[in-house]
Amino acid sequence: LLSCVSFGSTYHGSIAELSDSVFELQGFFHPLLKANKIIKNHLSLGKNNPKCLLITGPNAGGKSVLIKAVALCVRMDKLGRMVPCEEGAKLPFVDYVYFLGGDNQSVLDNLSTFSSQLRKIKEITDNATKDSLVIIELILEHNMIDNTLLLECNKDTKRGSAS
Repeated sequence: LLSCVSFGSTYHGSIAELSDSVFELQGFFHPLLKANKIIKNHLSLGKNNPKCLLITGPNAGGKSVLIKAVALCVRMDKLGRMVPCEEGAKLPFVDYVYFLGGDNQSVLDNLSTFSSQLRKIKEITDNATKDSLVIIELILEHNMIDNTLLLECNKDTKRGSAS
């Protein structure tokens, strides 16, 4: 426990409060960045805000770092670690973090980048629950869309019903 607190103090982390369905991260950042000036971000999803966020922007604009920092905050919180953000963080219970990013093609499995992404999206939609965090980076980037998507999945118990 002492080592967790000691590590958390190296990046000025805070302990997140458990919330029903709100993602509230003020001044969060990726704790492994060693830049002279780290840009801190603010994120609020759920409650009176949407539960889905679409992030677009130019190359090298920080989109990937932002969504990976969100995933890292959730994973660190799940492991009982301090999250890299200012005081007042609120995170809901997350049963699983799904991440789709990068090039997942496989010559051995006869999968192109496009077909491997479709397979992963199917896996996510088949398995994600209302308590899952789904992060899709550069969805179908070589074919149609060049965006980053951060999505908190809120699926009803009925198959195929999402809100």
